[in-house]
Amino acid sequence: MIKKINILTIIIFIICLVIISLYIYGNYSGSCYYKDFKDYECDKNFCLIKKIKINIPELYLKKFFDIIDNNELKKRVEINNDIYIDYLFDCALPSKAGSTITTSNIRKTYPEIIDFYQNDLCNIISKNTNIKLKPTPIKYETSCCILVYEKKGDWINWHYDYNYYNGRFFTVLIPLTNKKTCTKFQYKIDNKINQVDLVDESIIFEGNFLYHNASKLCENEIRCILSLQYVTDDSISDLNELRIKIKDIAYTGVF
Repeated sequence: MIKKINILTIIIFIICLVIISLYIYGNYSGSCYYKDFKDYECDKNFCLIKKIKINIPELYLKKFFDIIDNNELKKRVEINNDIYIDYLFDCALPSKAGSTITTSNIRKTYPEIIDFYQNDLCNIISKNTNIKLKPTPIKYETSCCILVYEKKGDWINWHYDYNYYNGRFFTVLIPLTNKKTCTKFQYKIDNKINQVDLVDESIIFEGNFLYHNASKLCENEIRCILSLQYVTDDSISDLNELRIKIKDIAYTGVF
């Protein structure tokens, strides 16, 4: 009898531990969907996401593709789970596959692109949101980077971005390739899934409030996206400084 009680106690303890672990993971990983963010306020200029037209000058486009064609600059990362389940209840399991050309690799190859990101593009995004923005520090590897989806199944599972900064945090995605592919930018509002092809239009979004993913790429396709990050205040705590460095290692493979 005592042995049965002990076994039952252990089982209950394990179940409680799993539930607590899932709760902590869901709340701090950004993987679980929340239907409503009470502290987010829309205005007439910007609300969660905005589609815009951004024309990259031909001079810069050539340099972008010079970088993309250099396989030595790509950092490929694959984060997969072993249970072949991508989504459980309202939480996505960590899964990502694709290559990143980091800020530092862009900077050492074509530093003028970083200047373009910090000035011309920053002015365009500020004007389209009617918010005074500044680029995130270029010491972080995802401040200005290129996302390359080139193998079947490349994608990023559903998630919220984490805002490491003291100000509002915006991500801008600009397509560099112009052919439609299986992979779309998808986002969920009020349980409805919306999607953007990211072929002839760009997007600005607040990823810490917008639940989003990049759906899986099909065979013999390629999609290249310029990803830019801007903030209203780029100050950051010591703890978040450490967290962003850990994130950069996990998602770009850069130490």
